[in-house]
Amino acid sequence: MKKTFKITLASALVCASTFALASDDGFQIHGYVRADVVFDSEEFADIGLNTSADQLGSLGNQHDSFMAVDFVKHWEGENGSWAEYTFGLVTLDSTPDDHGNNILTPETGTNVFKMGGLDFMPEGSNVWVGTRKIASDISLVDQKYRNLHGTGFGYESKNFDLTVMKQFHPGDTGEHDEGTAVDAVYRTSGIEAEVTYVYLDADTNILYDDHTATAGDSSVSVRVAYTDDKFLFALPGSTTYSVQYGSNTDAKHMNWTYVADGVDAYRVVLDGKYAMSQSLALSTVGYYEAEQKDSGDINTIVVGGNLAQTLNNNVGMEYQAFYAYETESEAATYKVAAGPTLQLKTLPFVRPILKADVAYFNGNDESGQESEVQFSVSAEAFF
Repeated sequence: MKKTFKITLASALVCASTFALASDDGFQIHGYVRADVVFDSEEFADIGLNTSADQLGSLGNQHDSFMAVDFVKHWEGENGSWAEYTFGLVTLDSTPDDHGNNILTPETGTNVFKMGGLDFMPEGSNVWVGTRKIASDISLVDQKYRNLHGTGFGYESKNFDLTVMKQFHPGDTGEHDEGTAVDAVYRTSGIEAEVTYVYLDADTNILYDDHTATAGDSSVSVRVAYTDDKFLFALPGSTTYSVQYGSNTDAKHMNWTYVADGVDAYRVVLDGKYAMSQSLALSTVGYYEAEQKDSGDINTIVVGGNLAQTLNNNVGMEYQAFYAYETESEAATYKVAAGPTLQLKTLPFVRPILKADVAYFNGNDESGQESEVQFSVSAEAFF
C-alpha cells in the first residue's frame, strides 16, 4: 500500500510539473552574420583622427567578417509565465590575414537564463543571470555607444533596465578583467537616460592607445537620448539626438565595461533616417567627440550619409559619403563609395543582402591618408 502511494504521488508530481511548464519543440536559432572581402587595399588603420576606417562608414570598407548566433530554448508556464535559456557564439576577436581581411575566431558570447511573466512582476519584464552582451551602434559606423559584456545578473522592463556585471569580457591577453559594473537605463516618452559605473578589482588587461587602469580605478558614463518620429523634426522618418559624458573613460568607450584612468570624454550625436520616397531612403549621422587627457586633448568631428535606391524588385544601389576632421592636428579625411545590391526584396534595412562596392579614400597632408581605392564584396543576413 505504501509502495503504491509513493508511485502515485511521484506520478502526480510529474504530471503537475508537466502541466505547469510546457517546453517548445527544440531550439530556436537567431543571429547575425556578415562576410566581407576587400581587394587591392592595405589595412586602413588609424588616420590620425582618433578614429578608424569603420567610423567612415562600412560601405566598401568592411575588412572583417562577423558572426553572432544564439541557440534559444523556451518554456511556457501558467498565466503567461515563461523561462528562456540562450547559448550564443560570437566572434569577439579576429585575426587579420596578409591582406588585412580578418579570420573568424568564435567564442562563447552568451550563456544566460531569463524568467518573466511572473505574478508579482510588471507586464513585459524579466530577470536574468549569466554571461551576455548588451550593445548598440551609432548608425552607419562601427562605433558602439554602449557595450556591456560580462557575467552577472539584471532586470529588464519597458521603462527600466538594471545590469550588474562582475567579470568583464576577454581583453587582448585573452584573460578577463576583474571588476564590477552597474548600469541603469530609464525610458519615457522618447527619452532614454543611462548611467554606467565601473570599478576594477585588479589591473586591467584591456589596453587601448596609451590608456591604462589599475585596481581601485573606476569610471562613470552618462548618456541621454531623445528619439523623434520625424527626420529633423519635420520630414518623414526618425531622428535620435544624444549626448554622452564619461569620467575616467575615453571617447570610444563611454557606457562600456571599461576604465581609462585620467581621461574624460564627451560626445554629441545626431542619427537620422529620412524616407524620401518609395525608392529612396537616406540615413545620416553626425557626431562630435572630445577627449581630455594628460598627453593632449583630441576633438573629432564626423559626418556622413548613406542613400539606398531601389532599381527593381531584387536590385538596388547604395551611395555613401563620409568626412572626418580632428581640430588640434587639422587632419581631415573623406570617403565616397557606391555599388549595387542584391536582395530577395529590395528595401532599405532588409536582409539578406549581397553587395559589391568601390570606395575612394583621401585626406590632407596632416592626416597621412593618401589617395586610395578599395573594392569589396560582402554578404549580410539576420535570422
